[in-house]
Amino acid sequence: MATAQSLQEFTWSKDYLLQHPLKSLGIIFTLIIRYLFGAYFMLGFAYKLLKDWLWTDKLQIVFQNQLETLNHLNDYFINQLDANKTLSAIEPHSPLYAFEPYYLTYFAIPFYLPIAWVVTIGELMVGLSLILGLTVRMHAALALFILVNFAAGGYFQFHTSFPLMFCALLFMSLPSGHWFGLDKKFNGLYPDSIWFK
Repeated sequence: MATAQSLQEFTWSKDYLLQHPLKSLGIIFTLIIRYLFGAYFMLGFAYKLLKDWLWTDKLQIVFQNQLETLNHLNDYFINQLDANKTLSAIEPHSPLYAFEPYYLTYFAIPFYLPIAWVVTIGELMVGLSLILGLTVRMHAALALFILVNFAAGGYFQFHTSFPLMFCALLFMSLPSGHWFGLDKKFNGLYPDSIWFK
C-alpha cells in the first residue's frame, strides 16, 4: 500500500509512470475527479450568482418551498403510505424527514442571506482551489462542510450525498495539489504552513 511519503513523491516523468503504472493511473483518475468536483462547485457558484441569491430573498423562497415539500412527504408517509400502521405502530407519528424541517425552520430560513453569501463564496473558493490545486485539503474540508449543510436541509439523498462527501474526504486525505497544482510550489516556499500540505 502506498504511504503518504510515496504519494507525495509522485512525478510526471516517463520513467516514474512506467515504473509505477497502477499508482500513476490511480493518481490520474483522482485528478480527473478533482477537476470534475471543482467544476461542480464552480457551476453551483455561477447558478447562485445568476439567480441573484446574494441580493434578493430568492433563497428564502427556495428554503420555504423545500420545507413545504418535506412536510408534505412526512404527512404522506405517516398518514397515507403507512396505511396498515406497521411502521407507526413501532414509532407513532415518526416522520420520514425528522431533522431537516427543524434545520430549515430555525436556521436556514431565518438566516437565508448570510447562508447565501457563505455558500456562494464558499463554492467559488472550493472550485478555484480544486481547479488550481491550491490549498486543496483545506478547501476540500470547506466543501464537506457545505455538503453536510445541503444534506441537513434535505437537498441530498444518500445516493447523491455519499459520493460527493467521499470525494471531499478523499481530497482532504490525499496530496493531489502536489501531483498537479500550486500546492507543491507553495509548500516548497512555505514548508511549515499547513495550507499547502
